[in-house]
Amino acid sequence: MSEYGGAIKDTDGNVIYLEGVVTDIQSRKQNEEQLTALSRNMAKETEQIVSALKMLQLLSINAGIEAARAGEAGKGFPSWQI
Repeated sequence: MSEYGGAIKDTDGNVIYLEGVVTDIQSRKQNEEQLTALSRNMAKETEQIVSALKMLQLLSINAGIEAARAGEAGKGFPSWQI
């Protein structure tokens, strides 16, 4: 009977160990999902920044064109190239 008692203890120990492994895997999966969501948000924000910079660049080019078109009167008109 003591052989069975030892086997039951071993099985209980294995079950406890596996429960810990499952908990660890679930925690890592949750962390991965959070990281994925944060990465997607960063990508969206980066796209918005790039879009705003492209728009600013177009406005800057347009300002330079308008200043050149104005000739002498446009010399004091500040414009920046990005």
